Amino acid sequence: MNKDEEQFEELIGTLLTNDNNTRSLAETEFNQLLHNQSYLTCKYLLSTLHKGSTKQSKHLSVILLRRAFLPGNCFIWNNLSKEQKVEIQQTLFNSISVIKEKYLLKRICDVIQVISIQTPQNEELLQFIEELIKDNVVIYKEIGMYLIKEILVSNGKSMINIFKNFSNFFVDFLDMEKYEMSLNFITLQTICSFIIHLEGGEEINDYQGLVLPILKIILYMYENEEYSNLDESLKQLIIVAELNFQFLESNIKDLFEFIYFILNSKEKQIEIENLTFELLIVICENGNYLINDDQEVIEKLIEYCLNYLAKIDPNINLEEYSEICQKHSIHNHYLGRNALSRISLCLNSTNTLPYLFEQITKLLDNNQGQWTLQIAGLSAIGAASHGYSGEMIEEIETLLSLVLPYFKSNNNIIVYQTFLTVIEMLKVYSPILQQYYQQDILENIIYSSNNEFLQIISMKCLKIFIKESIDNEDLQIDFTEIVEKIIELVQQNCHLKIKNYSIQIIGLVSKKIKSFFIQYYDEIITFLKEILYKNYLVIYNNSNSNNNKSSGDLYSLKLIKRCLSSLLKIGKSVGIEIFKNDGMELMKWTIEKFEIINNNNNNNNNNNEKNDHLLNIILKSWKKFLIILQTDLLQFLPLIISNLLKMLKEEYQIIYDNKYFDETTIVFLGEINSAVKNSIIEEKRLILDLFFKLSDFFSNEFQFYQYANDIIESILPLLKFYYDEYIRKVSILMIPNLINALLLKNEGNQKENGNIIKELIKELSMVIKKEFNPNVLNFQLQSITNLFSQVQALIPLVSWEPIYLILETLLIQSYKRKNDFENDLNLSKQQIMKILNNNENNNNNNNNNNENNENKDENNEEEKEYQLMEQIEEIKTENEIILCVADISENLFKYYNKEYITFFENNLINYYFQILETENNLFEDYQSAICIFVDLLEYCGLQDQQIFQILWEKVFKFLIKFADSNNMNLREISIYGIGLLPESENSQFVSNYYSECILTLTKILKEQDFKSPQKIVSSDNAITSLSKFLKYDFQIYNKTEIAQMVIQYLPLQNDVEQSIVFYDIICDFALDEKNWILGENYENIPILITTFTLIFDTELVNNEIELKIVNIFMKFKEKMGNQQFNHTISSIKDVELKDKMNKFILSQF
Repeated sequence: MNKDEEQFEELIGTLLTNDNNTRSLAETEFNQLLHNQSYLTCKYLLSTLHKGSTKQSKHLSVILLRRAFLPGNCFIWNNLSKEQKVEIQQTLFNSISVIKEKYLLKRICDVIQVISIQTPQNEELLQFIEELIKDNVVIYKEIGMYLIKEILVSNGKSMINIFKNFSNFFVDFLDMEKYEMSLNFITLQTICSFIIHLEGGEEINDYQGLVLPILKIILYMYENEEYSNLDESLKQLIIVAELNFQFLESNIKDLFEFIYFILNSKEKQIEIENLTFELLIVICENGNYLINDDQEVIEKLIEYCLNYLAKIDPNINLEEYSEICQKHSIHNHYLGRNALSRISLCLNSTNTLPYLFEQITKLLDNNQGQWTLQIAGLSAIGAASHGYSGEMIEEIETLLSLVLPYFKSNNNIIVYQTFLTVIEMLKVYSPILQQYYQQDILENIIYSSNNEFLQIISMKCLKIFIKESIDNEDLQIDFTEIVEKIIELVQQNCHLKIKNYSIQIIGLVSKKIKSFFIQYYDEIITFLKEILYKNYLVIYNNSNSNNNKSSGDLYSLKLIKRCLSSLLKIGKSVGIEIFKNDGMELMKWTIEKFEIINNNNNNNNNNNEKNDHLLNIILKSWKKFLIILQTDLLQFLPLIISNLLKMLKEEYQIIYDNKYFDETTIVFLGEINSAVKNSIIEEKRLILDLFFKLSDFFSNEFQFYQYANDIIESILPLLKFYYDEYIRKVSILMIPNLINALLLKNEGNQKENGNIIKELIKELSMVIKKEFNPNVLNFQLQSITNLFSQVQALIPLVSWEPIYLILETLLIQSYKRKNDFENDLNLSKQQIMKILNNNENNNNNNNNNNENNENKDENNEEEKEYQLMEQIEEIKTENEIILCVADISENLFKYYNKEYITFFENNLINYYFQILETENNLFEDYQSAICIFVDLLEYCGLQDQQIFQILWEKVFKFLIKFADSNNMNLREISIYGIGLLPESENSQFVSNYYSECILTLTKILKEQDFKSPQKIVSSDNAITSLSKFLKYDFQIYNKTEIAQMVIQYLPLQNDVEQSIVFYDIICDFALDEKNWILGENYENIPILITTFTLIFDTELVNNEIELKIVNIFMKFKEKMGNQQFNHTISSIKDVELKDKMNKFILSQF
């Protein structure tokens, strides 16, 4: 072995190392060798196959060869002479007779396949394949077939005619008695690849005799449980059925029998059943034929699909079933429905569809007591027409004529509702069903039916249909007719539920037929207002009588809610100009009724739930009134706010210990357990939600900000309303808006503002100390962050001390809680494992445990897993809190500088240093700590050398450690931090660290994927940091090498903030005519010209930099001369860039 071979073998060994950095360097060396010495490198790789190399080395060599010859690297192959190509190919052929490992033989075939792409007329290759196929050794026959398959896959139809000569081997190699299954299987795959690329017509008929042997092989795999080969074979057959169905068509009956055999087998894997259903669907979709002679198998398949669909848990309820069907999560239930539909459609047979409908009807008739089977039949009906309604008008009419009489006479309302839902699924596809909705449901069922329940369900279905199809332009629905008939229906003495659905439908269609509502605006608004006022009176009268449990009250409440909703939808549709008077009248009416109901509740100490519901309905409507009326609502604002404040300040009953009732929310605070009614929670939610919207709309309006103090006073107690997380969140989110209002209200009165804000922050700090919900903590932090966005206005009002105390409390509490959660988490894991082990032991001791008990245990396990996941989520939230505090501290550093840093350094700095010192922390923890130190260095250290040096000595090793982290956020901030060192401008101090910093930065920029989308921002930071070291000129020994790295990196276009810093430095270098930037012979000037042109007049540079670029171009033109300068511009290949350059020169020179 010569020296070069030894070095190459050593290089292959290095490529197999586990060390990423070492391997990366070796890959770079190999690629250079491959490009510079293509033939020798390929020869070295091939030599490893013929000597005592390790399996890993052989495998790697084959992979590298294939990669070298891929079409994308075709210049490698083109670098070889004809003789060298022949030699390499022949060496590969010879390797097949030497190599014993089957997996390695296939990888060598992969290399040959890649070569075949670049040498399509390759007689030597075809001769070699023929020799392999004719060889007596079975493994070589397999390799020959594998080569044909792979070459067909890559070369497609261009190789079909050549490989036709080998097709006479197909039948022979499919013989299971003569050859092993491995050859049968690869031949099956090769045949499928061959058939896919064959043209249709008479030619394909010559190969149809292969179908039966293929099916026999697949059945053999199935019976012998060779599931991996079976899975692949079925997939191949599906592709053949999709792309060249003619091959299978003459054996269609055999195919159906084959499918039925697999589906009807008792034991089969779900994946195999799914693939078989898919095959059935594809065959039916692509087939265009009639089967009228023998329908026995088809009828069996239909029967199988129906029975399969009927296998639904009888205990499952209707809602669960509907949800499962929509998500297609019952294994292949969806496939079964589709298979059934395709069978009926593809046959196009007058005999089969009636049979299908007859079977469904039997299923429905014979199982009247089992509604799950009836629903399965209904699902089959839906599947039989789904997606093909437009092509099956007559069939759907037949279907409806068969099943509608059954359902109209059926007393099972749930089943009929399911039928309507199934029909509703098909609405968007079928003109017939559209007509059915408008005529049959409207006329025959809703208007003329004597069955009130049938009417109600039909109306509900109509509402769903309209809601889902309102935006479908393809459906020609006469919404005007629907509204007219609905109004006519409601004016009759119909059921309150029908009125409820009718009013919803009116609101839904209001945006669709705007002109109709404008034309009949007065009549419709009057009609709805009458219903609204009438039903309010029903509620009001009943609430003042002894009849507090009237069943009609519930429907009256719903009608009030629907009327208000539909009125507001109509108002939004017709516009404020038309709706304004009615809108103002309705707003005034709701305020009056709100005050009456609320006063009655207070005066009579009446906790009537109907009144509570009515108040909530009105509160919800006010939010919608606000959106429509906007500033017109200002005249009502004092009344609205005063009523809201009054309700917010009302005391509510807290229930302690064992006095809990239904409809309450219980909270465990320390040793005291307490609860409040859910209606109180809902009420407070609505009030706060409305306050929040009002503060968003009107915080700058006098009518609002005059109440700012009162609102703050009312929401402060709600920061500690532990019964509902949402209430605390909204209270916190409102604070910035209320601060704005305060500043407006007390403009110039800084003392009063300061006192209120201090009280607010004090209250927040007290709440945070006791807070136990991390989600709410996040919102509290968000509120403080929002406050600091206005920190300039708050500086005169609040010093940093109380804010700091909040941050300190948060960090200490969150860190403590985090440790507690982690301990609880470990405990929970142990408990779960103990339970699982106990269950396993119990199962081993008694295999006949009651099924219900097993289900109960399973539910308990799921519940414990859910609790465990909740704890994990809370830990994650704690990390977000730490990071959020770091962001807030950044603002404090910016505005308070050394005054704050002194306090921070003496207290919290050790907390963050502890995070960095702790091994195996979360990346988010490290990121927050690094962020803190970088902010301190930037905002405080650069103003004070002593602070900078103290902080840098603490954090330096961590910046270096995390600069090549796999977490991109941590990586970016660490690299940015390294770039702060030269900005300190302390040469003596920097000289202690700059060598390691530059080594780290250059290493990052030498990574193979340093410009990948994931790493580009961190690389931008690295190149900017390097340029800073050049700028401050710290006697860097390899300055030219670094400068060349900077030039090669150009352009920097991803990080706007960094680009401005970077290009400012580069421009200064160019203006100062630094040789290590311009190049010794000015060879870098063309690159700089192109880059400066690209970035000019973009967000990547500011006005100052653009002015520098103009001056640089003037210097370049002077230094190079006009001719050379113009030649440089004309050599730019990018047309748009060249045009931009020419326009720039014309404008500037």
